[in-house]
Amino acid sequence: MRYPRRVDLVKGLGFPAIAAVILAVSCSSRVDSPDALFARMVKAYGGKEKIGELTSFTGRGFMKKISSVQVADSYPFDIYQDGQLIKNRIVNVEGGRMIDVRILVIDKNESYQYSVSGGLSAINRWEKGLVKYRFPGMLQWIPGSGLKGELLKARAGETDYSLKYENGDEIVTYTIDGKTFLLKGTEVRNREDSTFVTVDLYGDYLRMDDTWFPSRFSGFFGGRQYYEYFLTRVDLGTKFPEGFFAVLPEDTAGVQYYTPPQQ
Repeated sequence: MRYPRRVDLVKGLGFPAIAAVILAVSCSSRVDSPDALFARMVKAYGGKEKIGELTSFTGRGFMKKISSVQVADSYPFDIYQDGQLIKNRIVNVEGGRMIDVRILVIDKNESYQYSVSGGLSAINRWEKGLVKYRFPGMLQWIPGSGLKGELLKARAGETDYSLKYENGDEIVTYTIDGKTFLLKGTEVRNREDSTFVTVDLYGDYLRMDDTWFPSRFSGFFGGRQYYEYFLTRVDLGTKFPEGFFAVLPEDTAGVQYYTPPQQ
């Protein structure tokens, strides 16, 4: 596996700080069409030549335990993505020992998860369908979809852009920062099911090799948060070997079963 683009950072930049960097080298005039807005977003990410690197990456960091009140309660987390292919690896550590590993795989044909303690199980089918709408997959999906976007009218005082696409029963709305032109969020609704509403947020962008990459990813379903992870290291342009997007022996190596102390 080759890592031609690498960055190790502790903290990313918020949108005001990013704006100061981008505005120093570009104009800040408002755009008035979906195509022009997407073109500005691509430019903000470093141009078309950077899209391939952004959509094939390895990230390492930690997954926050949503059910915990303590922010520091989290699990080591790795994410691997190549276009629409994804593999996540979440490690459960207790007492300094790795006692379990949960691996989520989304490949060309199916999506599933596996853990040493629970074995193989299915995941929600809609997770696979959302990959193309989320960052960074949307950078390839929008120009390849052939769909006509709609630039929604901003409310009074708002500076961000809202860009909407209708793909069959799914209504996808992107929130794009009005100064940096970087993606802030993705909302997906289903016109046939009013209860289906997912929101993904992207923040704390990392500056790396003439592009930007979010270090904080948060997801909500029906208004309730169901994931949040933070990346402290990102490798862009990763070349994955054939068969990588599956549960492999090395994914679970080192797991030690935990036995609670006797009372």
